Amino acid sequence: MSSHIRWEDRGRRSWKTGLTHGMGGFVGDATYEGTLAACLPLLILGQYTHVGKYAVWGHGQYEVGIL
Repeated sequence: MSSHIRWEDRGRRSWKTGLTHGMGGFVGDATYEGTLAACLPLLILGQYTHVGKYAVWGHGQYEVGIL
């Protein structure tokens, strides 16, 4: 297992209220080893739907690669 992740602060300005909302999150890559067969269909689906808060603004994107 290895990971190279960092926290990145981002913000979004509301056109309606003019307020800025923090939308920070982790950015980077991680490698996991082991049996993930039971989770693999959901992990692959998540590549297309994105996950978590602010997914509608493009956050929560990830890519599954099988070695």
